[in-house]
Amino acid sequence: MLSLPLQSALSAAERSCGALASALLDGEPSLITAASTALRQTAGALSDQLQRSAPIERQDKNLQWHLKKISAALASQRGNLLRRSATVELALNTLLPATRRSTYGQLAPVFGSGTARRNSSAYMQA
Repeated sequence: MLSLPLQSALSAAERSCGALASALLDGEPSLITAASTALRQTAGALSDQLQRSAPIERQDKNLQWHLKKISAALASQRGNLLRRSATVELALNTLLPATRRSTYGQLAPVFGSGTARRNSSAYMQA
């Protein structure tokens, strides 16, 4: 049987995980930020309670099942966040192409500007 503080920390972590999943579906950035902050806090509290618990309590099958469930949900949410981030970046690059990062360094200068213009005019005069 789990101690009351460990049970409440586990329940709080599960609720926070569910709240983050709902916030991700809603897509509102402020809700996602608030839910992820709450999840970080509850995960820290759960970790503290697990470290304070007796070794026999940590071997409880019910506790291990709940921890695996939370772990799987967090992995899924991480994947969802990565997909959302990629979608936002693609949309931003479509709307504002200048925000695109160059893979191969700076782009070559436009013909007719700077050195290219001076070199081409010298060539034409010769």
